[in-house]
Amino acid sequence: MTQADWIKEELKDEDFSFRLASLSLRHTGLPMVILIDTKLLDNKNTPRLLFNDSYEDRWQWETLYLISLDEENPQLLLDEPPHNLEDNSISILKSWIINHYDGLMKVWNGEIFQDEFIISITK
Repeated sequence: MTQADWIKEELKDEDFSFRLASLSLRHTGLPMVILIDTKLLDNKNTPRLLFNDSYEDRWQWETLYLISLDEENPQLLLDEPPHNLEDNSISILKSWIINHYDGLMKVWNGEIFQDEFIISITK
């Protein structure tokens, strides 16, 4: 699936923006904004993050890409790679996911809120 196809599909979902937990650069130390797509309501997606294809501390639909939440090997989930990020930024993101996998899964499953996760990673 291309990024454009994914955006069209998600825009049909009225609850999509409601499910997103946003983590800024200052919270994560990553060079991009992270959005955790939570499992709330009837979300049938596999655990995943959305990330901003930009080094700015804001996002737009057109700049979001998907990556799996995986304890060992997070994978990009769209057919096209992010356009504006260097490969090392993707590697940093993958390492961050692996290091914070347990907390990310708790947010995904609705066991904790994003604020609790932010506190846990900024101690």
